[in-house]
Amino acid sequence: MQPHTQHHAETGEPGGGAGDPHHHTGKVSVQFAEMIDRLSHDIDHADEPQLKAMLETAVAVLGRLAAAFRRYEQKSEHTWKQARNS
Repeated sequence: MQPHTQHHAETGEPGGGAGDPHHHTGKVSVQFAEMIDRLSHDIDHADEPQLKAMLETAVAVLGRLAAAFRRYEQKSEHTWKQARNS
């Protein structure tokens, strides 16, 4: 019997364990998406303008964080490319 090897969900490359950075960033990205959906829904139901503004800001900030995590996973951020080449 061969040992089971976990693979990254998107790339199919070996890995996927708790120590794998892509496993962690993937989980966090899902949590960002869930939070963004929840807060976006709450914006539509907010009666107070200040609360609505705070929720909109939170959605924007989480969206930026989610994008940063995607760039990290794709190694497309200039900073990640520099660190790899050092």
